[in-house]
Amino acid sequence: MANQSLLDNQLHIIGETKFKEFSVINNFWNKQHEFIKEWNEVYSTMNTILRKETDLIEATFYNNSVGFVPEDGEVIISALSYINNSTQMFASHVSELFSSVLDSLDMKFQEIENEFKSAGYSQKSKQGDIVNEKIITLYHSLSTTTSLTITKMFTDMLDDYYKYFRMGITFIEESDKFKQMKETINKKITDEKLKFQPQTVTYANVPISAILKDEHRTTRDLPRVIENIHMCLMKNGLNTKGIFRESTATTNVIQEIYMRMSVTNFLELPPDVTAAVYKKFLRELPNHIFNLSQTMELAERMNTIQNTEENIIQLMKNAVNQLPEELKTLFIHLLRLCNKIAQNEQINSMGSKNLSVCLTPSVFSISEGENGQYVLPSLLNLLTNYINHFNKLFPRFADPINQQQKVSRISMVSERPSQRLSASTETNKPFLQHTNKIPSQHSSSSVSIKKPIIQHPKVEVEQPKTSSPVIIQRKALSTSLPTTTQKKTTLTRQTINPRIIKKQTSETKDDGNELQEILSKRRKAMDY
Repeated sequence: MANQSLLDNQLHIIGETKFKEFSVINNFWNKQHEFIKEWNEVYSTMNTILRKETDLIEATFYNNSVGFVPEDGEVIISALSYINNSTQMFASHVSELFSSVLDSLDMKFQEIENEFKSAGYSQKSKQGDIVNEKIITLYHSLSTTTSLTITKMFTDMLDDYYKYFRMGITFIEESDKFKQMKETINKKITDEKLKFQPQTVTYANVPISAILKDEHRTTRDLPRVIENIHMCLMKNGLNTKGIFRESTATTNVIQEIYMRMSVTNFLELPPDVTAAVYKKFLRELPNHIFNLSQTMELAERMNTIQNTEENIIQLMKNAVNQLPEELKTLFIHLLRLCNKIAQNEQINSMGSKNLSVCLTPSVFSISEGENGQYVLPSLLNLLTNYINHFNKLFPRFADPINQQQKVSRISMVSERPSQRLSASTETNKPFLQHTNKIPSQHSSSSVSIKKPIIQHPKVEVEQPKTSSPVIIQRKALSTSLPTTTQKKTTLTRQTINPRIIKKQTSETKDDGNELQEILSKRRKAMDY
């Protein structure tokens, strides 16, 4: 009862606000009728009438009372000043232009005015009954249309001025703002398709199956507006902090947008507001995605099932398969959106648990009282698992890029520095392996060899430092081993590449001859 009273109060406030705004718009267009009437009747007072119209446009745009753009008003006012200095040659054509626009809008004004009167609103009594969805939808459509029509109407008027008065060339050709305004308004009309406004479909408190039927869509499709909401949130909402939990819009604003969902362009709204409207839509469905009996059964099974990943996944699959096709489609797309949001938890602070807290009352049918409080933890855990295991549950809807491939790519990249390091130190590797055999017989010599190899890679022959690791190894072998012949490992150019290591052996001779032989072979290998 308290919730219904709060909702009625919100609807009363919305109704009063919309009627006041409608009166302002209606008053503006009534004055347009007066403008054309005076234009046709009194050509001699053309300059006076244009001045009057210019003042009206200025007051309307700069007060921003009916949603006009001040930048457009600046261009229009400048244009009317040009027209004010011209003659009456194009008066008849302008009259026809204005009349056609006003005639098309009169029907819209009359329709919404009748709806306000039916609800008890009038100029004398500005308070009426609870505003309904049709009034909110018609008013939004009217305000959007008039906001674009006024700019379009004056743009066409300026085009006529250019045709009939050569002096208009100065304004049109030298005004970048006018060109930009004309291009922008034509693009908006094309994008919004306001020339042929599509038939509105009721979304508030309507089952998904009924919406799909009105839109001639199948049960494997999302409703048109819900599809647009998902597209907007995927594009702009994945990094929005606190999405589905916080909103910058008031409850009245969210309620109003909810009641005109079919004619709302959600790309123009902040992502947090779009998410709040979507959450309200799910919560206000006559039947939630999971009805009361399904909800209670799932909660009970979550409490009794053996807590293993395999059992929980099977439980979740069975529950989804029992849903009607249209609710199954809606639920899968909702989980996909939540999974994408949860992947950006470090940015948006909305992991799977936080999302579950926000959306569980909108997905499951939870009764009031102790029973609802009893099953709530199980349902929160269930929805969290749905989000976390989305890719396993619904692989057809998962991201096309294999996650393991991503990990392997990252691992390969992280290994590159070590590969470069091994390549740079490969020349020392054969000698370190060889000297590891020395400590068993000549441990003291092995220590004296290992230290200079690592710390002093380039020293002279006759000193502890040598000009090459090969020379160090030769000296170590000659001092540590009693044998007169020893197989010696030398490096070729391929040794630098860690994938190709070629070992060449030769019997050692005296120090001078072997040094010359080693250096000669090394030069040949480098030349090769």
